[in-house]
This record gives sequence, C-alpha cells and structure tokens, in this order.
Amino acid sequence: MSQEDDVSKEKARTESSEERDLGVGSSKKRRHEESAPIDFASTSSDDIHYHFPSWVAGGSPAQYVAPRELLAMATALENLELIHEIAVDENFKIPDVPTNPIEKAVKENMYKAFFDLLREDLAKQPPVYTNLLSHIMEIKMLILNDLLLPSHQRLREQIETMFDEERIKESLLEENFDFKQVAGQIIDILLRMCAPARDERIHELRKESDPIKILSGLFEMIELMKNDLTNYQLSKNRAEIENYSARYELREFQKLYTEYPDGPPKVREWICESYELMEKVEKTEEQEIQAKRERRDNEIDEQLLIDVTSKGFVTLVQSENPDPFPETLSLDRGRISRLSEKFLQIIITASSVLVTCGVAGRQIAESEDFKTTLKNHLIVIANDIDEKNLVEKLEAMGEQCAKEAHDTASKVDVVWDEDKTKAVKHQISALADEDNPVRAIVFKRVSEFVESILRSPTMVPNRLLPGLSIVQNELFAFTAKYLRLCEHNRRSYNSLYYEILYKIADDIVVEAASVSATVDAEEVKQDLDEVAEEAEGEFFDGSSNDAASSEDPQDVGLPDLL
Repeated sequence: MSQEDDVSKEKARTESSEERDLGVGSSKKRRHEESAPIDFASTSSDDIHYHFPSWVAGGSPAQYVAPRELLAMATALENLELIHEIAVDENFKIPDVPTNPIEKAVKENMYKAFFDLLREDLAKQPPVYTNLLSHIMEIKMLILNDLLLPSHQRLREQIETMFDEERIKESLLEENFDFKQVAGQIIDILLRMCAPARDERIHELRKESDPIKILSGLFEMIELMKNDLTNYQLSKNRAEIENYSARYELREFQKLYTEYPDGPPKVREWICESYELMEKVEKTEEQEIQAKRERRDNEIDEQLLIDVTSKGFVTLVQSENPDPFPETLSLDRGRISRLSEKFLQIIITASSVLVTCGVAGRQIAESEDFKTTLKNHLIVIANDIDEKNLVEKLEAMGEQCAKEAHDTASKVDVVWDEDKTKAVKHQISALADEDNPVRAIVFKRVSEFVESILRSPTMVPNRLLPGLSIVQNELFAFTAKYLRLCEHNRRSYNSLYYEILYKIADDIVVEAASVSATVDAEEVKQDLDEVAEEAEGEFFDGSSNDAASSEDPQDVGLPDLL
C-alpha cells in the first residue's frame, strides 16, 4: 500500500471522528442528540461544550470584536471626555507635568533610556552620531510642525536652511560638527517664540555644557511651548470649542440610545418628575386642568423648557445620590457629586451661623465681624462634608460656634453660661435632621436662589433672601460653576429635552382631558337620573300632559338624550 493511500485513510478516519464529535453522524444518533438535554452543569475547561445544536445557538454566525474596534471606541470616549472637560471648565489647561503618576513615571523612564543610549553612542571610539543626527532632525520637525504658524514663512525658511540634513551629515563625517553652535541656534529660535514666563528656563539651558542635558532640555522646552500654544488656542477659540462639543456630544449620545424612541429612560423620568414639580403650584383643580388645556393649544415655549430643566438641575445637587440621574449628564456625575457636597456645605454653614446668632442674642450677633469670622471657620470645618460624616462635622462645628460665641461675649460684656453652650451644641447637632426648621428654611432659600439663576442668568436678584447674605460669596461661586455646566448641557441636549417634555406634557393633557370627560359624563348622568325621576313621578301621578303622552317614547328616550 502506498504512502498516499495511508494518508488518505488516516484523513478519512480523522474526519469521521470529527463528525461524530460534532454530532453529524448517523441520522439515528442525530435525532437522539437533538432530543436529549444539554448538560451545562460543568464549568471546567475540559468539560465545556464548545459546539451547540443550531436550535440552541441559532443560525447567526459568531460575532467578533476586533481589537482595533475596541481601541476606536476607547479613543472616541476619551476624546468625548476631553472635549467635554474643555467646554465645561473655563480654566481648563494642558498641564506642564502629567497629572497621572503612572504616565509621569513611564515618560521619565522612556526619556532616561532614550538619552542613556545616546550617551553610550557618543562615548564610543569613534563616536556614533546616527542617533544624534536623528534627534536634531526631530527637533527641527517639531519646531516646524508644532510651533510655527502659517504666517511664520520667513522663519520657516531660515530653519530649513540652518538645519539642512545633508549639510549636518557632511560636517559629522568630516568631524567638524559643532554641537554647541547648533544647540545655540535652536535656543535662539525658541527664545524668539516662547512666552515670557519661559525665558528664565531657556537662559539656564544656554549655560548648560553637557550635550545630553542640552538635548533633553530642548525636548522638554519644546513640549512646554506646545502646551503654551495649545492653551492659548483653547482660550482664543473657546466659544467655537463649546459649540462643537455640544454638537459632538449630542451626536455620540444619539448613537448610544437609538433604541429608545421615547428618549433615554432616566432622562425621561428626570424630565417627568421635574415637570410634575413645576405643576405643584397653588391652584384649584379646575384652574390646573384649564392651564393644561391652554398649554396644549400653544406649543411648549422655551421658557417652560428652561423652567423644567432648571428645576431638574437643582434636584441633582440637593442630595448625594440623586435618582433618577439623567444619562445626558453621565460625564458630569463626579463633578455634580462634588457640587452636591458644596451645596450641603453652604446649607449647613448658613444654618449653623443662624442657630448660633439666635442663641447668642442680638448684641453678640451684631458685633463686628462675628458672623463673617464664624462663617470662615465653619466653611473650613465643613470643607469635605457629606451625609456620612455629617454628624461628626456638626459636632466639630458646634464646638467652634460655642467657642466663638463665648469669646465674643467676653469682649462685649455679655454673660455667657454653660446652658447657652449646651444650647448651641444641641441645636447645631439637630441640623443633621433634614426636617430641622432652620435647615429646611435655608435649604428652600438656597434652592430657590440657584433655580432663579438657572432660569434667568442675566436677571440676578437685587438682594439675597434673609439668612443667605453671610454665605453669599460661596453661594455665588457655587451657582456660577453649576450654571456653566447646566448651560453647556442645555446647549447639547435641549432638542432632546424638548421632544421628551412635549410628549410628557401631551400625555398629561390627554389624561386630564379624559378625567374632565369622565367628570362631565357623571354630571350628565346625574341630570338624566333627575329628569327620569321627575318623569316617573309625573307618570304615576297622572300629571303628564296629553302632548307628552301622545309622543313616541323613542323620541324622549335616554339613548336620544345621551
């Protein structure tokens, strides 16, 4: 038997064995396997069933996710987060040093290895200049591509001539290359282009004599100048960046939530709750229904949308873990969480000052700088306050309030006893309860102030409500920061909010109309019952007139009346 026949038989046996393993043997065995249950109990790698019948797995081909697709998704998300951060944070700047410690360590180690290799090349006999030449050419290209503007045409030509690669190669081969001269020329160019704040660093680089340190310093200076140029462009084109960010965020968001025709569930729930809060005004039921009917006749105006979203934005900072939290603000969840801490800090601080002044009395409360000094100390104590450490913070704030009230009392000759100290501490500890009267009043007034600014940013109230003036600086700073975030969110998603609000308002109007129709039907039924009773009485009393009795009953029956 030939070797080819042996190979053919072996191949046939292998294929037959694979067919048996895959369940494609005889029809009898196939029917048995299709009717038998599949054992999923085992989880060991040796016992896992890798092949399922088509009635389990379905006929669709296996779906693969390429690594480049995952990288593209990650890059898109990073770009979205970056451009959103630039749009929301008016003070955003590219830092000179990486803020991520891992990134910083990797960069430093790469630079070290990079220049250690260059030092070894230059220390050889004869020296190897290949890497040195590539570094000089890289510096040249960085200046041309990353630092020069299109208007710098003359300087571009000078650099091209000054650092011609062929000329530098020739001087290296002839061993008459002067590195310090070339480095000095590069430093002169950078000095002409850099910001004044970088001049001192460049002058220090000019004094350096070690070629490796000079090259390292040049690369570092170019990176700093690139950051300066980027930050300048960001500040110069911030309005365009914000508009682009709004369009980009909405486009990417719509890609993720195309399967929700009524809008993302949390956004819809958030808008719905905010709308219902807006509707909770002191009206009679008839006025409310009438208002809804009128609203249906008129399209939802921009002010209603602003009012509803303003109410919704305020609810997000009123608690640590707001629910629902709209998907449209997912990128800002951490920022809103930090703002909610500041919101609580303002409320607790203002409440503590009010409580202390109430217990201490007018003479202490109106003494010079008492409220301001007390507020400044309490703000520091409550700097990282949250619901978890609220009781602990209030204890420390109570101690501080009692101490400052006691010290001020001694200055203004007011008697301060232990009972007042206990009263201050007790009442401030009671602020842990959300329903505490003082805290509730301050909470309501702060919320109303923030909401009024979000509704009409240009119409700032002339004065704050009583009790808030002591924390006005903190309240203004908080509101300004939150306003910027909310304005950008509106710029991005107002069209989505409008569609959702229109559907919600329409549903409520239809429901109100249905309720109104039911009420009208009940009233008609009552009237008809009264008419029927009167007719029945007249019939049995024999008081009906001849004309009525001669009419066809169908003409006066209930079906025709209805």
